[in-house]
Amino acid sequence: MIRDRRLPPTPRGVLRDVARLRQRTERDFDRSGQELFAATELLDRMHSSFGEVAEFFAPANLQRLGGVARDLTTLAEGAEAGVAAFRTSVGELGRAVDAARLSLRDLRLRTHTAAMVSLNARVLGESFAARDPALDGFGQDMRRLSRDASDAVEDLVTRMEDGARGIEGLTRDAVAMDAVISGTILPRLRDFAGLLLKLEAEGAQLQKTAAGISDRVQAVRRGVSDVVSQLQSGDATRQRLEHVETMLDRRDGEVVTRAVLALASAQLHAAAEEVRGALDRTGRSLNEVHQNATTLASAAGGALPARGGGAGDVERLGAEVATLRESFAACRGHERRIGTAARPLHRALDEILDQSRQIADFESSMTLIGLNAILVSSRLGQDGSAMTEVSQQLRDVSRQISASYRDLLDAIRRIGAQKDRLGTGDGDGDAIWSEAQADAGLDALDGIVTDLRERRATTEALIGRCRDEVLTPLREAEARLRAFRDATGALDAAAEAAARLADGAAPAAHPDLMAELRRLYTMEAERQVHDRVAGHAPFETETSPAEPAEDDIDNILF
Repeated sequence: MIRDRRLPPTPRGVLRDVARLRQRTERDFDRSGQELFAATELLDRMHSSFGEVAEFFAPANLQRLGGVARDLTTLAEGAEAGVAAFRTSVGELGRAVDAARLSLRDLRLRTHTAAMVSLNARVLGESFAARDPALDGFGQDMRRLSRDASDAVEDLVTRMEDGARGIEGLTRDAVAMDAVISGTILPRLRDFAGLLLKLEAEGAQLQKTAAGISDRVQAVRRGVSDVVSQLQSGDATRQRLEHVETMLDRRDGEVVTRAVLALASAQLHAAAEEVRGALDRTGRSLNEVHQNATTLASAAGGALPARGGGAGDVERLGAEVATLRESFAACRGHERRIGTAARPLHRALDEILDQSRQIADFESSMTLIGLNAILVSSRLGQDGSAMTEVSQQLRDVSRQISASYRDLLDAIRRIGAQKDRLGTGDGDGDAIWSEAQADAGLDALDGIVTDLRERRATTEALIGRCRDEVLTPLREAEARLRAFRDATGALDAAAEAAARLADGAAPAAHPDLMAELRRLYTMEAERQVHDRVAGHAPFETETSPAEPAEDDIDNILF
């Protein structure tokens, strides 16, 4: 703060005032320069980040997006067709199991009928045994065969129910896999394919927007750099004030002469005019850069893909891809369980087929015994007619058992065929899609999504930081330098105080001292002021010295 002007100024007082002004110059200009230089580093990163966004939507990469989209569409179409066939197989498997159970029910019913007919044959055979012992043997054989057939059918029923439980487990996994594919995988594959095709279609415009934003960031960065360069005027002012301090800081009883005070006053006046001109130019530049940076911060988000619901929201893309991978893994788990269930089911069906061959032998054996019984009973005349009728009934029920057996074989073959379509015995088949194709599609999708999410996250973070680390420093630098501009009157006051001191100072001049002072200067503008003052009366100072050349500021020694 300048001393109270009502008190007579002293060289020491002016020296203190100049020192305080120099310190404020260093503080305000250096702080503004440091903050704005840091802002240029952030703007460099923004420029690079938007350049990467533009590169993401370059034509070659857009072709890759479209290719992956079409691969996902093909995968979805194949999965849709596969799951439709899968669903058909599950339905057919259920119908085949129902048909097998119906055939077994008929077999059980007809073997019971055969057992009753055989019992009648045995009773008749025993009643005629005294007249023809062969009839008794035929009845016992019929009874034994029907009992064996009945036991075989009951064993088939047990095995079939065991196999049916395996089929139920297989069917549950098949239905669960159908639900995962239809409810999760297919919608997400279509969503991602649609998103990638949308990005492919809008990519050229997005690339243009991102490149435009990148150029605007670079323009703001150049503007801030220009302001930082202009702030070197503060170093010019600081050096002038340091030189004035050297002029006024006389020791060992030295008297500050009139010429030195006049020179200090002239340099202070020149410094005041110079820094005001520089601050006016810097203020205009700061205002323009601040406006451009504000507009940039508002427009930067437009260079990124728009947010949206579902898979269109890039913030959710990572989770969506993870869910898709989990769904594919769940399907593979179901496929493995289907394959695991198919192995014992395969064995059970083989055992059922082996066991059912006993039923196939039943008709021929019973038919042969029945024919022999009819021939023997014919020797009894009218008395053997009952045995003939029972033998014919047994032959008829044997044919019915044989028909039910063929129906059972057909149902078992259908079960085996649908079981093979649902999953191979080792569970490694491509029942719905090629696992290699699915993995390749997911990996490509994951890479694109990760790239897109990272670029957006980085760019959005930089845009957010732009407000705090670019706009705020620009605004604060404007305010700080404006306040400094308003305070430059203190330089004029110090110059006037030095001029008043010069009026009453000793007139003696020391040429060696003036030459020594001239050697202090690092800027041509200082030398010009010095030469003008040294060539005039000490109190005829220049109040409006010429502005320094640009080279003066650029060549300041730090």
